[in-house]
Amino acid sequence: MKIVYRCQNGVEASVILNALADAGINAFEGESGTSSIYPLPNFGPTIYVSTQDAERASQIIQQLLLEGEVTKKNESFHDVDQDEIEYLKSLSAERTF
Repeated sequence: MKIVYRCQNGVEASVILNALADAGINAFEGESGTSSIYPLPNFGPTIYVSTQDAERASQIIQQLLLEGEVTKKNESFHDVDQDEIEYLKSLSAERTF
C-alpha cells in the first residue's frame, strides 16, 4: 500500500475516495492525525491505494485538484440554502414583540 494524498479534512477524503472508486481503484482512508483537534495543515486523513494503482490514483487526484472538485465540497452552502434563508428572514421580519 502507498499513501497518495494527505487530505485537509474528511470532506476532501470523501470526495477523493468516491472519485477513485468511480475509476475502479480500491482506496481507503488512513489515520487522521491531529487535524480534528487542532487546525494544522497536512495532518488530515491519508488516502492509501495499492502500489500498482498509485500513479493512476495520483493523476486522478491531481485532476480533481485542478478542476477544484476537492475544495468545491468545502464551499459555503449559502447559495443552496438561499430560499430557506429568505424564508427565515421573512419570519423574523414579521415577528413583533
